[in-house]
Amino acid sequence: MRRIALALTTAGAAACLAALLLAPSGVRLGAALASIAALGAAALRRREAPATGLAVAADGTIWIDAGGESRSVAVGYCGEQLVCLQAAGRRITVWPDALTESNWRRLLVACRWPHAPDQDSRATVRTN
Repeated sequence: MRRIALALTTAGAAACLAALLLAPSGVRLGAALASIAALGAAALRRREAPATGLAVAADGTIWIDAGGESRSVAVGYCGEQLVCLQAAGRRITVWPDALTESNWRRLLVACRWPHAPDQDSRATVRTN
């Protein structure tokens, strides 16, 4: 998906540059500069390591494992069929079918009644 988006952004930037070269105008210059900026942002965007594990501590703190490190996350949204977690500028979506029924309920409880993170409180209950 990322490659397709990058290819479409590149094609758009090329089309804007071609339009600018064929018929220069202020609007086309603005469009070309904006498309080049979008291409630069898409190309330079750092790829985050995927979350490989999810843990709920005994005190209710939610942790993710990503890129070999564990970090606590904040709850962005908590619904009956979707939980969105936020950590370091990224959003992690969790669906009920990704966890066992008991782990999903444990995650919902932790999301609805959040606690402050504590490094020494992580339990061994892990969900993947």
